[in-house]
Amino acid sequence: MFENLRWRIAAWFIFLTSIAFAILVTVAAHLFNDGLTRNMDEQLQQLAVDVDQNVVQGQHSLSMKTGNLKKDSDPYLLLTSVQLYDISGHLLQQYGRNSSVGLSLNQKEIELPGYLRERCLVAPIVRNGATAGYLQLKYPTRNRNGAVNQFIQVMALISPVLLLALGVFAYVFERVTTRPLEQTFARMQTFVADAGHELKTPVSVMQSTIENVMRKRSDDEWLTKRVDVLTRSLDRMSHLVQDIITLSDLESRQLLVIRKEIHIDQCIRDVVEEMQELFDQKPVVLLMKEMQPTIILGDPDAIQRVISNLLSNALRYTDAGGKVTVSAIQVGKAVRITVSDTGIGMSPQAVAHIFDRFYRADRSRSRALGGSGLGLSIVKSIVTGHQGAIEVKSEPMKGSEFTVILPAS
Repeated sequence: MFENLRWRIAAWFIFLTSIAFAILVTVAAHLFNDGLTRNMDEQLQQLAVDVDQNVVQGQHSLSMKTGNLKKDSDPYLLLTSVQLYDISGHLLQQYGRNSSVGLSLNQKEIELPGYLRERCLVAPIVRNGATAGYLQLKYPTRNRNGAVNQFIQVMALISPVLLLALGVFAYVFERVTTRPLEQTFARMQTFVADAGHELKTPVSVMQSTIENVMRKRSDDEWLTKRVDVLTRSLDRMSHLVQDIITLSDLESRQLLVIRKEIHIDQCIRDVVEEMQELFDQKPVVLLMKEMQPTIILGDPDAIQRVISNLLSNALRYTDAGGKVTVSAIQVGKAVRITVSDTGIGMSPQAVAHIFDRFYRADRSRSRALGGSGLGLSIVKSIVTGHQGAIEVKSEPMKGSEFTVILPAS
């Protein structure tokens, strides 16, 4: 059980770490992109200042001294398109890399045909306290985009190795941290098993003693009633002790080690035949329908216990004159065993706790009928041990339906 727990914890750790790593890489890539963009804007701002110094205002228009730009400008200019516009937005002069024409006052990044993008900076040219025109500088973003993509690719290549290392670390760490819990659980489990076996012996002795008293008793009515009370109490205690031992064995995997072919339809018929008299005594009608020949691999005794516990539970909570139906069909690669009744049903709150140990939806009724409160817990443990699942549908005063789903052979 703890081995599975360790694997589950390690798996959850890797899963959550993967999500955190993906979020971290996304945020880092975004910040990296923003940093490169800010650096690009700073370079364009500095270049705009340099170019502005080489723009002269003539009698009718503006012009750039490109000769001075070749000598004095930053190498950044080699990939930049420098465009000079008049105050009306007409292109006067273009220098450097060829680019699309048009003044973009409100766009900082322009998308070009072929999935290309340019970072754009528009700086006003102020002469004599008035705006005389505009400088527009455009720089391709492919270097920035390539650097961000390369960062993401590197992180993607690192992630499997990182997650594998984290998984190994998580598994080793879980072994260390769960060892005290495992030891405590083992001691508790041993105590429960030992207590169950210790209780079983005196209960058996008391039962046999009472049986001897019953055989040799007189006609004293008072003694007869008291012995009957003791007998019923001992029967209940005996069933409770046996259920505790069974649960302990299930959790320690001492059961469910047998893997045989089980013909579910025949298994149900055998259990129904054994329990038919109990249903007749109440009386409650017990019906079998849709009994398809289906086979699973598992422990025959454990599966019989599942069916008998479900039928006993249905009988316990169905009044005389009611009906209990059991069926078994194969749906795809699964066998569905359904036990439904027309009994008192359960509320949604009760359904949520129905498989908890010692839980009773109707405590007074359960105790009066001798229920231990462990029957459905045993059913759930056996079904889970067979890699199956169990579903419950119920409504107050409309009955209940339990469906066991097991992998078909």
